[in-house]
Amino acid sequence: MSELPEKLEKTPYDYGTYIRWIELLRTIGDIESMRVARKTMSLRLAVPEDVWTEWIEDERHQNTGGISDAASISQIKELFDAATREYLSSSMWQKYVDFAKELSSSEDGSVHAAAGKVFGRDDPTLIVLEQAVSATHALYCGGQELWLQYMNRLKDRIDRAADIGSNQNELVDKLQSVFLERLDQPHAEIEETFNLYSEFVTKHFADNAYESQMVNASGVVGNTRVRCSRREALEESVVTSEGSWYAFSHYIDTISRGKQVDTREVSCLYERALLHNYCYPQVWDEYITFVACSSDESGDAVNVAGRAVRNCPWSGKLWAQLLSLTYTGHGYQSAASIYDNAVSTHALDHSSAVSRDGNETALSTTGIPATNHNTVFISNLPASYRETHVTELLGGIECVDKVELLSNKDGSFRGQAKACLRSTSALISALDKNGFRLENQHISIHIFKKHHQSARQEISVEVKGFSQETGNKRIEEIAKKTGGFIRIRRNRQGTIAYVVMKSMDDAVRAASALNGCEIDEHTLEAGISSADPTAEGAQEHRRTVPKAPSTSLVPRKVATPLRRPAKKLKIEKQDDADTSGLTMERGGISNKSSSKKSNDQFRQMYLNPNSKV
Repeated sequence: MSELPEKLEKTPYDYGTYIRWIELLRTIGDIESMRVARKTMSLRLAVPEDVWTEWIEDERHQNTGGISDAASISQIKELFDAATREYLSSSMWQKYVDFAKELSSSEDGSVHAAAGKVFGRDDPTLIVLEQAVSATHALYCGGQELWLQYMNRLKDRIDRAADIGSNQNELVDKLQSVFLERLDQPHAEIEETFNLYSEFVTKHFADNAYESQMVNASGVVGNTRVRCSRREALEESVVTSEGSWYAFSHYIDTISRGKQVDTREVSCLYERALLHNYCYPQVWDEYITFVACSSDESGDAVNVAGRAVRNCPWSGKLWAQLLSLTYTGHGYQSAASIYDNAVSTHALDHSSAVSRDGNETALSTTGIPATNHNTVFISNLPASYRETHVTELLGGIECVDKVELLSNKDGSFRGQAKACLRSTSALISALDKNGFRLENQHISIHIFKKHHQSARQEISVEVKGFSQETGNKRIEEIAKKTGGFIRIRRNRQGTIAYVVMKSMDDAVRAASALNGCEIDEHTLEAGISSADPTAEGAQEHRRTVPKAPSTSLVPRKVATPLRRPAKKLKIEKQDDADTSGLTMERGGISNKSSSKKSNDQFRQMYLNPNSKV
């Protein structure tokens, strides 16, 4: 029981330990300790949706009399607000809406009064729906259900105003603006929205106004349909790749090329990407930079950076981003406080996490899942240590598969070792010993990463389906627009083109741009090449390139005939050698005498035939 809290004091960023501690407290019914554990966890680490949901349900069940007073309603509202800020999740917003509907539909007058006090208006459902629609409006998929509930809520208010004889023009104008804003936003259900708008105009506008309203809306919808068609392939790519960052990165780059970029849509794409790639610091880094450049509110970038370090506390770059933005927006004291907190809790030493499905996953300092078969690198070991000592340090033979001590050139132990661990749980346990004190010195344990032989990794895109009359230039122009283009080559038959790109990101973008593209009435097929990036294309290219002719000034006995005959050059007889039979003839030098000349003499005779050598 006491082991988990003690472990959290040493490793306050260990997600798995928090989850086990909360589950244990939940089992024994220690409500207050569970609240403290959850709040502490939410301050240091990002909390996934299922944990927020469980937290909210537990708090609701603690109120035996139900949610009836302002304090209990406010407590649940704060949890929902925090949960919807954590990640952009339509399902979490729907749970928030359901809670608000429960308050609005209650027959208890005290509940209405308490809810109105907490939410500031008499209709909590409408307030939460407005917030939900504002947050999810730019989602291509997933935001329509919330928007329909918001639209129907406004229609109900219009109908009630008509029943009591109140002026409904203001409500009708508001709903029309909601419709037009939705029709201008690309979303998968654009046709459904347009049909609903037609019904709305038919009901609330006179016959002479119907046509003008629909003509105006048709122009908006026509433009939106074009934008939707451009997003369908991108959405399919995201689904096919199961939410990979490569697919989202290409999506963001594609829609950001226009003159007018919808920053809300780009922001939503980053949020969607983070649902699948929350442990990748480079995704957060790009998102922070985007928000800092596009938002007028400096606090927006600070908020994103704060979320970033709670998802990737091991990333020094993200902490630097947070410190820089905080210092710029809030001054030295605020930045110093964040720095002191990061240092005191050893945030940068944290290098492990647990995936959101409960499976343990080791992470490197860049946030990429660790490879190399759970291998760790240990440094600053005592000079007396041997394999058995390292094995015992990392948990014994049950946890350690192999230990390799690293030596200096003279064969002496240099205080470093590599250890291959048997499981991911053993890896996480080993990483928790980072900073452990041994014989008056602190050891360092990190995930072992192999050094790449080359800093640049070229990736090839294989392109087929084009006409053999199509030049490389046509394909090259398309690939260059995606960025990162290096070169293009074809195989010997000319049926396959290999477009070599600088990185995998560049290759994914190029493949997406080329695949399905039509050139000379032929549809291209493009994909990442499974072969070596430069293997077949480069080899075929090298086979077809002729060797350059020799430029040596020294003729050989077997020389390639020149294209045009050279003039015969008579070489005058020298005093010290018989060269009467030596002439410069087509195809080389004919030497009828037995005397030999040096290379320098031959060169001089060729360049200056009148000179005496």
